[in-house]
Amino acid sequence: MATLSLQIAADTHKGMRRSGNEDTYGIFDVPGCDAAFVVCDGMGGLHAGDIAANESVRVIEQCLKEKLTDPAADPARVLDQALRAANDAVNGLARPKLPGDDEPTVGSEPAPSNALMGTTVVAGIVRRNTLWLAHAGDSRGYLLREGKFTRLTNDHSFVDEQVRAGNMTDAEARSSRFRNMITRAIGIDTQLEPELRQETLLHGDTVLICSDGLTTMLDDSEIEALLDSPKGLERRVQELIDTANRKGGYDNTTVLLLQLGAPGEASKRPVEQRGGGIPAPEGSPERRRRRSKQRGPSPIMLMLTILGALAFLGMLLLAFSPALRTSLGERLGRPPVPDDVAVGGRLQDYTRLTYDTTPKRIVDSPLARRTQLSLGVEGEVAFQRNSGEQVVTVMPGRLEKVVIDKLKVPDTQQADSDSPDNECYLAHDPQGNLYISRSDAGIILKLSREGKELLRIPNLYRPGALCIEPKTGDIYYIDGTYHVLALRAIHNAPPKGTKAAPK
Repeated sequence: MATLSLQIAADTHKGMRRSGNEDTYGIFDVPGCDAAFVVCDGMGGLHAGDIAANESVRVIEQCLKEKLTDPAADPARVLDQALRAANDAVNGLARPKLPGDDEPTVGSEPAPSNALMGTTVVAGIVRRNTLWLAHAGDSRGYLLREGKFTRLTNDHSFVDEQVRAGNMTDAEARSSRFRNMITRAIGIDTQLEPELRQETLLHGDTVLICSDGLTTMLDDSEIEALLDSPKGLERRVQELIDTANRKGGYDNTTVLLLQLGAPGEASKRPVEQRGGGIPAPEGSPERRRRRSKQRGPSPIMLMLTILGALAFLGMLLLAFSPALRTSLGERLGRPPVPDDVAVGGRLQDYTRLTYDTTPKRIVDSPLARRTQLSLGVEGEVAFQRNSGEQVVTVMPGRLEKVVIDKLKVPDTQQADSDSPDNECYLAHDPQGNLYISRSDAGIILKLSREGKELLRIPNLYRPGALCIEPKTGDIYYIDGTYHVLALRAIHNAPPKGTKAAPK
């Protein structure tokens, strides 16, 4: 097979919310290889993620250049060795400093001892039209071939493993609060098992390597649309990064592209590049927190550790005592509504209610949909659990109860991870007042039966389906993270001279 030409381009950006860039990438000129590269995303922004990423790039480059000089060397084996060596190096920087040790340094800055350091990694080699990849973590590799966009890597994360096991949908994974829980990466364990992949490349193929700063802001269809373009490679790199930043840029973003041309086309030796790995500037919260960790634990942290241990013991008692859980739930439930406010189990006047501006989370696990929420006569909330196969009821402060198990919901009825911005939901209280949730504006409006605005509750995160608890007037709603929240009603005493309705 004739060797195809290859072009490569990469760039990184700190994003719109971070003061430093813990992403790092490297493009290496390795003898006998058409391309060699690595993308690292430093983990734990307050714990020297930039140092872990920089050290990993340095060690991986050194290993590739030392071991690939032999034309008979197996690229897959070399990549495996390189990532394991990087894991050893980062663990060596992060271990506690022992008496007599020299202070570990990376560049001109001391490496914080006893710090939690880690980084995701995707490293690759191209030799004679074959791509070898080794990765750990949730940075990704993709292949665009003749209009078909394919992921080359599996995320080593809790939610992606749940999706592959069939316990969670892609939509649920994108909105899950556990989506940042990484299960495999450089520096988080003493041993690393990189995942390897080999792919034969064809004329016209485009390979994308990126950090999760891109994939959390853009879904695969958006990435494919920007990638499948006649524009130059550098221009497409910038458009991917710029689009992620326009959509929020919550994280550092790194993009590396390889383009395969036809045999005989110009193919230059790769120009060695580095990017990213820039610590937060002096005076930033990241640097202050990092230095506090270098000085060792503070008395406040020791006190919090003790309190945490006591809380853990309390949770163990709750876990093994159903009677205690029920009793505690009843004691921590909402206080009863005063007799002069509620008569016969119903409020006298819902129009006069005001609300606590801080929502209280009622259900910890995310729901399967934003369009289903029901309230029973005793105040129990019914919803569809995140598995999509259970209907559950829960009284605030008490145990959940599974009403229907193994409920099969057609895939076409599953909600997307990002609900439309123009969603609008309606609910009535027993007095006939209308409640309107506006997802785009982040508000809940309360209108009288005549259409007069009684109350406006702002600063809510994409409120969805809602319902009104008839005995207390509390508002239950589903927010943009697919959790059930409650706005507690504040019961104002009726005006003087108001007579209570007969019981």
